[in-house]
Amino acid sequence: MADVVIVGGGPIGNWTAIQLKARNPKLDVQIYERHPDYMRDHLLNIREMSFDRHAAPKTPETENLRERIIRAHRGMNVADKTIVLQTQDLESILKTEAERLGVKTTYETIQSPQDVMMRHPECKLFVAADGTRSAMRNALLGQNSVEETPMFESMDVTYDSRGKPGFVSRPTFDRVDDMVVESISRGKDGISTVNLRFLVDEAMYASLFEATFKTPLTFDRIAEIRKSYGQRNIDMFRVENHIREFMKIRAQEAGDDFIPGTERIVRVKLSRYASEKFAVKTAAPALETGWFMVGDAAMGMPFSRSINSGLMQGSQLANILADPNTSFAQKIAQYEGTRAGKLREEFTGVAAKEGLVKFYQNGVRPILRAGGKVAFVVIGIPVMVVLFGLSALTGGRLGLRLM
Repeated sequence: MADVVIVGGGPIGNWTAIQLKARNPKLDVQIYERHPDYMRDHLLNIREMSFDRHAAPKTPETENLRERIIRAHRGMNVADKTIVLQTQDLESILKTEAERLGVKTTYETIQSPQDVMMRHPECKLFVAADGTRSAMRNALLGQNSVEETPMFESMDVTYDSRGKPGFVSRPTFDRVDDMVVESISRGKDGISTVNLRFLVDEAMYASLFEATFKTPLTFDRIAEIRKSYGQRNIDMFRVENHIREFMKIRAQEAGDDFIPGTERIVRVKLSRYASEKFAVKTAAPALETGWFMVGDAAMGMPFSRSINSGLMQGSQLANILADPNTSFAQKIAQYEGTRAGKLREEFTGVAAKEGLVKFYQNGVRPILRAGGKVAFVVIGIPVMVVLFGLSALTGGRLGLRLM
């Protein structure tokens, strides 16, 4: 007899379940998840405060969970109070904790809200934590229920490197065409994972149409494509040249020792978006059934804001759902009432970072490329100091290495 059913067992779904049990250990919480292992293994930058804001009061158990997350920290050269780790590491820790608390997880694809509601006719509270393309949200609110603002097109390159590589030591505005954001994760057995995000133009982004998370490109695949003639050959030559050019710089300046065959190349459209509603009552009034969107099913932003926002939102939702003194209607109203403030808080921060990046990308960087090292000393250094100062006024450090 489930009290709360969560569709989506990624980090945010599990975190929400943990917070529900922390608020009320007697709650019966059921998770449905498609994949036994989290499919996207990218690098996360998590502020420690994201585990605290709106969260249940601290206990020895919650502090132990925090310590396990901190021990999984793989990053380097990051700001104080920021944890850097792989998505799969975080998901594994949270899944283990949820299971310890008695949360039940079933690995099965839920086709529709009606599907899971029919399985749990006793349950009034359902949570959609099934990601950016949330099938639950789209079924409940429609395919056009998301308000989205495109920001950047990117080409994300991930590969393994032997040893302990660092970051590129000098700006690359005069050596590579695109801005590149670097992040590094320390792995096991002396292997590190390097993540490079190239902010590319529309033409290069369009040429990467087959480079998805499910079917990433590799250098071998690029070589196959380049056997063809015409525009595809030209496009793939440009893609490979951009990547290898920067990898060569990293080998010389950052100690990269690339392991061939480990590369994964995908295209990512960076945007900010939000569901038109965070909470919705279903069309069957007698059942008083409600759905609550959380994490990427509710809203999403680049620059590592989504994971931080999702954790805080999961805690806030759990606080509302676990409260025995509020009615069903009040829970719907309370959670929907958080939407305006949440959008204002998160979108203001990400819009400020977007403005700073575009100012550098479209204004400062072209001047630096044209003027070389003299322009960098006269213009670049003062501008970068101002950029980081402004970013501090808009909610934290810029969090990007502006190359």
